[in-house]
Amino acid sequence: MTRTSPSLNVSGYLMTTLILINFLLCSYSSIGTFKDIQHPLIKETYTNNYSDSLPDWFRHLYEKNNNEFMNDAIPVVTFFKKLSDSISYCLFTVDDGVFDMTFIATQKHKKKYKRFKIGNQCDEDNAYPIYSTTVYEHDTISNSITLTTDIEKAKPKYLIKTKSGARFKSGYDMENTETIEYSIIKTLLIDKSGNIVVKDTKSR
Repeated sequence: MTRTSPSLNVSGYLMTTLILINFLLCSYSSIGTFKDIQHPLIKETYTNNYSDSLPDWFRHLYEKNNNEFMNDAIPVVTFFKKLSDSISYCLFTVDDGVFDMTFIATQKHKKKYKRFKIGNQCDEDNAYPIYSTTVYEHDTISNSITLTTDIEKAKPKYLIKTKSGARFKSGYDMENTETIEYSIIKTLLIDKSGNIVVKDTKSR
């Protein structure tokens, strides 16, 4: 029977241990390199959706009950960005129990400046001859908003004109009439002066 020298056993053990340690170090290095490569992508995505922290003066302007909206609804700011030392803008939502609205608003020298409604969702009332919803896309890099308003309205033959607008003829509502559907798309830009400029409007 061939006997293995104890020194050879020790050498083999040491060699195996060194190989294992080297493998683990290489694996760790690979994982670390992968994370370093991925981190800028994650950071860039975060930057694209970046919202500055809300200063105290700003909260006092918007996030309070000032009886402006129904049912004591309080605005909730969802986005805030400083454009300069004196100009900033935000997005805020208001849910008053009937309408779920979104506004874009600008501030100048820490005071309210301009405002524009960019989102509107509400429960459909079939007794009204027109129904619309507005949704938006916000580009935080170019400081622009694309609004899409989808409109559905009853055809004129089902309506009676009144001083206040139009109402359905007896026996009709939005469920049993022919309707016209179309969309209006607007592009808004927040400029460096805090103005909200309508850049483009089109229908489809």
